[in-house]
Amino acid sequence: MKFIFNKHIFTICFLTLLHRTIVAQPGSSENQLVKKGMQQQQDNDYSNAIKTYDQLISVAPQNANYWYNRGVVKLQVKNYGDAVVDLNKAIYLDTSIIEAYYNRHLAYKFTSNFQFALADISHYLIAFPNDVESHKSRYALSLQMKEYEYAELDAVWMVKNNIGSDTVKIQLLSIYDAQKKSKDKFNFLNYELTQNPGNSKMYYFRAVCLHEMEKYSQSNTDIDRFLLSEPKNVDALKLKFDNCFFSKDFDLAIKIIEELIDDNPKNGTYLADYGHVLLQTKKWKDAEKKFTQAIKMKTGNLSYVYLGRGIARFNLGKLGLACQDWDRSLLMGEKNAAIYIEKHCK
Repeated sequence: MKFIFNKHIFTICFLTLLHRTIVAQPGSSENQLVKKGMQQQQDNDYSNAIKTYDQLISVAPQNANYWYNRGVVKLQVKNYGDAVVDLNKAIYLDTSIIEAYYNRHLAYKFTSNFQFALADISHYLIAFPNDVESHKSRYALSLQMKEYEYAELDAVWMVKNNIGSDTVKIQLLSIYDAQKKSKDKFNFLNYELTQNPGNSKMYYFRAVCLHEMEKYSQSNTDIDRFLLSEPKNVDALKLKFDNCFFSKDFDLAIKIIEELIDDNPKNGTYLADYGHVLLQTKKWKDAEKKFTQAIKMKTGNLSYVYLGRGIARFNLGKLGLACQDWDRSLLMGEKNAAIYIEKHCK
């Protein structure tokens, strides 16, 4: 945890009080208390430090530094509610103590006042825009609050400053998704691959973008580049299968899905995908078999599986069984099943 102390409290205290009074000039009792309180803070003697600042506040209640430092000590002893009160007073008396905003944001965060915490750390970053810990803190806070605009700002800043490595880059992609900023996401990936062409993970994520843009051939180019480093990555292979399916390269799609099933024989989703490829190639009997195996696995989108098996059975002349499958599919939420029921089962 980071705490910012006012290390120059003696100088600030002297100059401020000198402007108003002379009670804190060197040798005064107030000045001795200032030294005592600072020493107690340095010695981690927080209980006595609080008592010393109590005395200072009773002597000079308009001195923002005393409220500030007592707030910091209370923050250290996890008395977060009282820390907020003291830091509020310090800011009220002197808004130029910018460190108070940072520490109050911590106190607000620990009391679950997240919106106030976000406001304070954002204010602090205006004064200290290159403070790494502050960017990290606001980033974590804004992600928790789903304040994605702030999260994006901090993530971009960290990426530009080589902080957080691939973890932040991947999270930034999710932030773009949350804001539905597909263009910004794609532009970031293009830029990242220009700067770091050896970052294979970014090829995978750009492949996903290209797939969403229905640029299946380009997507597979990126997938193939990624697979050079992770040839058995199932997500990448599944994406390549989807690209082949939608671009109607069914021979390659079958080859990929068979490889996936060999490595994951109990994955019902892969079996269902195989069935849908077989539907496209009009291999009705083989498709019915794959769909039946997928249903027995009880995994994946069963409503879509029943829809597919119904289509296979209909083309095999099994109208009654097809209608039963479409009824199940419709009950499970597959709206397209209603089209087949209306057309063939009534």
